[in-house]
Amino acid sequence: MKAFKTIFAVALAATWLPAAAARANEDLPVGVLHAKNVVERTVTIDDQKFRVTDRTEIRDLAGRPLRLEQLETAADQGPLVELDRVTFAYDAHGDALALLKAVPVPR
Repeated sequence: MKAFKTIFAVALAATWLPAAAARANEDLPVGVLHAKNVVERTVTIDDQKFRVTDRTEIRDLAGRPLRLEQLETAADQGPLVELDRVTFAYDAHGDALALLKAVPVPR
């Protein structure tokens, strides 16, 4: 009986944790990264300009860390923009970004 309870608890946790992580991402605003300025360390997301600091966490779709220089913008892609490559969820504190995470385009 104890083994059943343990297996049930592990299965419940395995289904609950990804759902909790998905809800955390849903709370963040999502926008298109239109431009970046590596010298000034700024990015423009949906007509809003944000500073990228040393504490800004930048992640790709797989959750791997990226540097500001590695980010691809809509301006880099020209007229045929692949939205899945330039759509980001972000957490801003004032004009500084705390988190910039690539996300699939909301459908």
